[in-house]
Amino acid sequence: MLRLGISGLGRTGLQTARYLLNQPDIKLVCGFCSPNSNKKHKDLGQLLGLQKVGIPIISSDELSLLKVLPQVIIDFSPHEAALTNAPIFFENRINLVVASTGFNEIELKKLTNLALKANRGIVIAPNITQGVNVLMLLSQIAADILNSYDIEIIEHHHNKKLDIPSGTALKLADQLPGEPTIHAIRAGGIIGFHKTMFVGKNDKIEISHESITREAFAEGALRAAKWVQNKSGVFEMNHVLDLNNVLSKYLAGVGTNAV
Repeated sequence: MLRLGISGLGRTGLQTARYLLNQPDIKLVCGFCSPNSNKKHKDLGQLLGLQKVGIPIISSDELSLLKVLPQVIIDFSPHEAALTNAPIFFENRINLVVASTGFNEIELKKLTNLALKANRGIVIAPNITQGVNVLMLLSQIAADILNSYDIEIIEHHHNKKLDIPSGTALKLADQLPGEPTIHAIRAGGIIGFHKTMFVGKNDKIEISHESITREAFAEGALRAAKWVQNKSGVFEMNHVLDLNNVLSKYLAGVGTNAV
C-alpha cells in the first residue's frame, strides 16, 4: 500500500485528500501546511467536514512527529512553499509530485538540482490532469501538419488564480512553432479550460480540454505518485503517461496501414 502525504491544503489539495481517502490501495499519512497556518495540528477530517480520521496536519519541519513517513508527497502548495519544502522532503527520502504552478526558470532549475543531488524522484507537473497532457500531444501533431496556420491558445481559470497565463498555457506555447498568442481569462469559479486553435484561410480546427471537477487533478496526481514512488530522476506528466511511446506506436501503425 502506497503511503502518501498532501502538501498545500487549499481547494485542490483538500479535494485531492478527500479523493485519496476513498482509494483502497492508498494510505494517506499526513497533510502539510505552512508553519503559521491555522490548519496546523488539526485532523484532516476536520478540514473536510468529517469526523476525525487520524491524519495529522503538520508543517514540513515537523516530520519527526510522524511514526511512519509518506513515500511520496503530492504538492499543491504555492511555488515558493514548494521550493522551500522540497529539500526537507528529499532529506527524508520522500519522492515528490509537484503540481504547483508559477515557477520561473531559475526556480525550476533549483528544484531539478535538488532532486538530482538527493537522488530522489520528482514529477514536475503544473499540468497535472491526464487529459490536458493529451491536449498538448494532439496540439503538437496538429501544429506539425498545419504548419502554415495561425495558432491561438485560450485558457480560462477561476478568479483566484494568480499566475497569468497558466503554466499549462505557457508550456503549450513553448511546444508549438512560432509564437502563439495566449488569451487568459480569470472569472468566477472556472476550474480549468485550455484550447488550441489552428486557423487557416479556409478552415480551422480546435482542440480543447476542460476540467469538470477538481477530481481531475486528484486522478492525475495519484497516477503520477504511483508511477514515481520507486524512481529517481526528474520527470513530467508525459513520462508518467508514456505519451512518446503511445505516439510511436500510433505512427508505426499509420506507416503499416499506408497505401
